[in-house]
Amino acid sequence: VWRFPYLCYSNGGALFLIPYAIMLFLVGVPIFVLELSLGQFTSSGPVTCWKFSRLFSGIGWGMVVVSALVSIYYNMIIGWALYYFVASFFELPNDALPWQKCIV
Repeated sequence: VWRFPYLCYSNGGALFLIPYAIMLFLVGVPIFVLELSLGQFTSSGPVTCWKFSRLFSGIGWGMVVVSALVSIYYNMIIGWALYYFVASFFELPNDALPWQKCIV
């Protein structure tokens, strides 16, 4: 994730913006508008708004699972950031900082 912008820059980053913008406007925006309009039309959540067709019944559960996994991922990143933020204010034994060595 952190290396991707650097690689795009070093390999002609402006060229990457052209397919990105095309896919954003041709795929991303219509799917986003579809999701918003379907949710507003049915006045229900992601699981129950797909009940009009049995073929699409798993999409709602997939949306919930993906949202839960992304939330867990971002909460872990926030936890790491808070840990290192608090650890930077305190003097630890032997003057060892948590990020001086890799524990993995």
